[in-house]
Amino acid sequence: KPHPWISITLGALNKGALADTVKRFQMLDTQSNENMAIDLVTRRINKKTSRKDFMTRILENRDPREVSDVQLAAHTSDFVLAGSETTATALSCITYYLLRTPAALQKLQQEIHGRFNSYEEITAVSTNGLKYLQAVCLEGLRLYPPLPFALPRVVPEGGDYVDGQFVPGGTIVSCNPLASSLDPKNFEEPLIFKPERWLGKNKRDILDASQPFSLGPRGCLGRNLGWMELRTTISKLHFLYDFELVDDTLDWHADSRMNTLWNKPKLDVRIVKRPSSKRLKQNGAYEPACLKLAISGDTRHTTNIDAKSYLKRGDSYDLTSQPDKMTSINIEEETIPSLTQKIAVITGGSSGIGYATSKILANKGARVFILDLNPPDDTEYNIKPHATFLQCNIADWIDLRSKFDQIGHIDLAFGNAGVSEEKDYFADTFDEEGNLNEETYSVLDVNLRGTLNFIKLAWSTMKRRGIQGSIVITTSATAYAPEQSLPVYAGGKLALVGVVRALRHRIIKDGITLNAVAPAATITKLIPMELAQPIMDLGLPVSSAHLVGLALAYAATARQERRVEAYGKERDDENEVEGRWNGRIILTLGDMYTELEEPLSKLRPEWFGTENLRLTRLQQAATDF
Repeated sequence: KPHPWISITLGALNKGALADTVKRFQMLDTQSNENMAIDLVTRRINKKTSRKDFMTRILENRDPREVSDVQLAAHTSDFVLAGSETTATALSCITYYLLRTPAALQKLQQEIHGRFNSYEEITAVSTNGLKYLQAVCLEGLRLYPPLPFALPRVVPEGGDYVDGQFVPGGTIVSCNPLASSLDPKNFEEPLIFKPERWLGKNKRDILDASQPFSLGPRGCLGRNLGWMELRTTISKLHFLYDFELVDDTLDWHADSRMNTLWNKPKLDVRIVKRPSSKRLKQNGAYEPACLKLAISGDTRHTTNIDAKSYLKRGDSYDLTSQPDKMTSINIEEETIPSLTQKIAVITGGSSGIGYATSKILANKGARVFILDLNPPDDTEYNIKPHATFLQCNIADWIDLRSKFDQIGHIDLAFGNAGVSEEKDYFADTFDEEGNLNEETYSVLDVNLRGTLNFIKLAWSTMKRRGIQGSIVITTSATAYAPEQSLPVYAGGKLALVGVVRALRHRIIKDGITLNAVAPAATITKLIPMELAQPIMDLGLPVSSAHLVGLALAYAATARQERRVEAYGKERDDENEVEGRWNGRIILTLGDMYTELEEPLSKLRPEWFGTENLRLTRLQQAATDF
């Protein structure tokens, strides 16, 4: 609901539609606006304040002999007129279209939560690099320009040609921004909210046809301020709250009227504070009637798959009959303890999951050493005071070993570097003589061999220095649910799961823990937004890098009430020992966290066979020296 002053002012402007008729008669509303502006300036001049706003700067630098109080009032009126209605209209329009487009809303939330760890980080500068947010704003401004009327220009003396048509000098011309931005000649499907068009997804769109701030020396002087307000306000709102459209029948364009400015329809929105500012809803919006999948008996987490269409596929799964037997865990930034005076090293720490983890560790007080081929981009978040970048090729043993020697003391070690398959390794290629070529399987050099070397160096460094440290590696959900398009990648990640299982009983004897995190679909350079889109279009969960980073930090610092399982000659009752988190693997799926190894161990008699388990345990015991 607008401020009373704004209501009066807008009422006066709406009468601009009758300007030619009544321009010689001063409006009562206009006079009220002038009186309010003069009264505000008078009170502000007489009030001593350190408030940092435009008026403070103007008063500090004005010469009363050159700029009178009445002139200040005129400037104040300009601020009120230009800075209230336009931004409010843009925010209203963008909110409406986001709530009408759940996929776009989810993308925006993913971007915001993937970039920021806290509300305080959201500033005009830090939001400047949010590309999808920029696209959302541009698309909202295109569909519903805050100033929907044409701004006149005078053709220079001598005339000029416009689209092959000669226009004589002195002619007043204009282009209505709404007509231009909704013309199907300029934009494909112009009435559809598609932020992706501003990311180069449709080359047929003429993006320059939308100019909500106008062009040239008479364009909007406050455009930079307007962009700052839009970016910071939208980011902060969607960082803290979930939104739902109350009136689902509302048609924003059909219910709008325009008399100089927009008479907007009533926009009722239900706002709910997130249970945690870090948690993302699964489908980015409130769920319509859908099939609900219970996760560990908690029906708050749902996926938006229509039950009828799902069952038509012939699947026999009863997805709602039994709660999940896996162990759900709650991970928030508050659950990560202080890491002051701790030294951490992380591979692949310059981007994606690694960089998100580096920020979390730094925020908790750790000194972080980032090992990567390229330095992080710190334009939005300056991690440099808390971190040191060391260029390193994890696949090069000599290079990696020298970095460990250079760092020295290490408390927390994160083997996170990874690459995807750059080609189909099982596609036939032949040499000049027609013989089948051997593949190099370079993906394994980084993901498997490089990670094994990292574990060896971290273990050796901590053991020699008597450090009760933590090692955490990044595997993948494909180790448990294989991806057929990435067979070598999935195989390498499964091998890392085997390493955790084989070492968890040995490494803890040196006071060192070894754990892993298995991310499912996560927005990173390996899976950019466009590749994750088919998953999100189905309402399925996709994680942000920050959410996975929380799991990595948690795995390095958490404690457990019991061990995962016994080994060899150990008795099962020896598992009931409280201690540091060890030998465990956390699956990250959207904003859900599940520990996989202990439940799998408990279920081993069911999937491995009771007799098979008994005999293999005896084999373990026979070689458990």
